[in-house]
Amino acid sequence: MSSTRVIHRAGLATVLLLAACGGSGGTGGNAADLAESVTPESASTRPTAEPVAPSGVGVFADLGPGNNTVTVGLSDGRPLDVTVITPPGWQAGTTTPAVLALPPGDQSAAMVEAVTGRYFGDSTAAAGWVVVSPAAPALVESSDEGRFFYQDPEPLTELLDLLEGAVVPEGGRWHVAGPSNGGLSAFRFAADHPERVASLMGLPGYPASSASRTADTALIDIPVVLYVGGDDPSWQQPMEAFVASFREAGGDVSLTVRPGQSHVIGDLSADELLEVLERLRL
Repeated sequence: MSSTRVIHRAGLATVLLLAACGGSGGTGGNAADLAESVTPESASTRPTAEPVAPSGVGVFADLGPGNNTVTVGLSDGRPLDVTVITPPGWQAGTTTPAVLALPPGDQSAAMVEAVTGRYFGDSTAAAGWVVVSPAAPALVESSDEGRFFYQDPEPLTELLDLLEGAVVPEGGRWHVAGPSNGGLSAFRFAADHPERVASLMGLPGYPASSASRTADTALIDIPVVLYVGGDDPSWQQPMEAFVASFREAGGDVSLTVRPGQSHVIGDLSADELLEVLERLRL
């Protein structure tokens, strides 16, 4: 089958939207706060795109060291844009720890740049990790309702299937992480496919959808690490409720509340998250 593929091996340095919030985590009307304001209740319809042919298993065979951008065709004809950041000297088929970094806000390509720049990018890859971050796929029909990863995680399943053989996650499992809508999406994917998940990280995040609310049982063997701003009560409260329930069920979970931070946790750094990821390795 044919596929659509564009690969760019550019430097890892980039200017990113979430960095605009600065270190204070304040609530000003900047680009980062506006991007993060998209929630399951207010998410708009995704852009439309021309359908593409489904991609074959070898679509990621040409990945190289550095920052790769690949467009693949999903089985339903939607194109999926994926950023894959690999360590220096990396070769396809090498076993490495790997993180699936799900974007916040509208889960667009700009938000992929945000999550890979602010949280999982240069320093993560330099430490030997592969970072995979997909944008939510555009719709083929403009009349379709918007489908984000927390609503429809099937594109993530297809993506990991297509990556097999090129990106080989340590222990056969992925560390799944994301802020805001990316955190909701991480919970949804992990609840649907716990056998593919090594750890789960929400920055913030919790099991928001009805399909994720079996998380107490589905995720019981997966370590969960959560962060939330102390000035973000609409997220802190459901996260605390999940933590209490998950601990009661015997789950391994931690919740860190960052005082003075709002929805965008401005004082949470990529280096800190890398330390957490290293502790979570199998």
